Amino acid sequence: MAYNPVNHFENIVNNAPEARDEKYIHHRSSSSCVMKYIELPGDKKLSVQASEHTYCRPCDNEGPYTHVEVGYPKGVHLPDSWEEYADGCCDSDDWRDSNIFGHVPVELVRQLIEENS
Repeated sequence: MAYNPVNHFENIVNNAPEARDEKYIHHRSSSSCVMKYIELPGDKKLSVQASEHTYCRPCDNEGPYTHVEVGYPKGVHLPDSWEEYADGCCDSDDWRDSNIFGHVPVELVRQLIEENS
C-alpha cells in the first residue's frame, strides 16, 4: 500500500493501532511514541505529535485528539490562522519561524496536509 499523508495523520489523531506501526515511529518510550514526520510531495514535511507529553487535547495517550502539536514544518506555507498557535520560541520577528505550534485544531492540520498533498 502506498504511503498516504492524510491516512498517516488520521491514524495519529485517532490513536489507531496502525499509527503505532514501526514504519510511523521515530522513537518509542515506555509511555508514548514520537511519530515520524508526515511526508508531503516536493520534499515538504511536518511533525505531528499527540500524547501526554505534547501540546494536544486531550493531553493523554488515548485520543482521539481534537488538537495536536505540529513541529518543524519544512517547505510548507503556514496560513495566517496558525499565528495564535506558534510557541514564540525563536529569534525571529516572524511567527512562521517558530518550531512548535501547540494545540492546533485537527481540522486546520488536515486542511494543511490536504492542500500540500
